[in-house]
Amino acid sequence: HFNPNNQPHPYHAGDLPPVTSCDGYSWMCVYIQQLRLKDIIGRSVILHNMADDFITQPSGNSGDKIACGIIEPWTF
Repeated sequence: HFNPNNQPHPYHAGDLPPVTSCDGYSWMCVYIQQLRLKDIIGRSVILHNMADDFITQPSGNSGDKIACGIIEPWTF
């Protein structure tokens, strides 16, 4: 969890809304004032198999990690 200000869950800067999928595909766009692009490029994003309960520390009892990737700039 991206947590540069050492905040308890669910106030981590990197806490994102749930992602839904259809036939194995998912896409999400979210605007978060606590994140700056320069702070997250090169970091990872991890998807869990269950929804975050926004209470349990540190990862919201969100289950197993099922996917991950590196955040990179998108160029055309």
